[in-house]
Amino acid sequence: MQNQLQSHNKVSPFPKMIQAEINTGIQLSSNIENSDNPSVNLSKVIESLTSRNKTAIEKVEKQINEELSLLNDDKNQPDYLEKLNRSAKYELKCNYDLWNNNYDEAFVNAEKAVHELSDDIKLLGYRAFWLYLAAYSAYEIFQKTQDPIDKKKCIRCIAEMHSASQYTPWFGKVIVPEFSESTNANA
Repeated sequence: MQNQLQSHNKVSPFPKMIQAEINTGIQLSSNIENSDNPSVNLSKVIESLTSRNKTAIEKVEKQINEELSLLNDDKNQPDYLEKLNRSAKYELKCNYDLWNNNYDEAFVNAEKAVHELSDDIKLLGYRAFWLYLAAYSAYEIFQKTQDPIDKKKCIRCIAEMHSASQYTPWFGKVIVPEFSESTNANA
């Protein structure tokens, strides 16, 4: 488990505070492991932390905060986090619109979320999910209006969802039965 947590790829998805605590724990473990008498050193660290030794706790908290300040450096953040941050407000609005059966607004907000998630291969699966919600919203609008333009919106979103779902193959199997011929023709 420790080897897995030492990998940047495994730790980076966690919130920064958790990353800082994991990194501090790894550093403490490494210091203990490399000492002359690891079992005694480990016992001392555990005893000082569990006995509410204020100095030891402050030292570890300081180390965690130093690690956190390093993690807050924007250079360490994956590029796609900014896109996720920008899309979040539209995602939230879309969810509220869906809960309130306001499909027109849900479609608009899902489309905005999709736009924010564009151009990053790491976000394709997530983008496919929001295309699915846009397609669902367009389908619900079409059920109410029977307007061919709304049907085309749904078909377009399904086709885009299928192309974005190369890393999430189960999304590629999602179809709307009455639109399936149109969707396959556009895919």
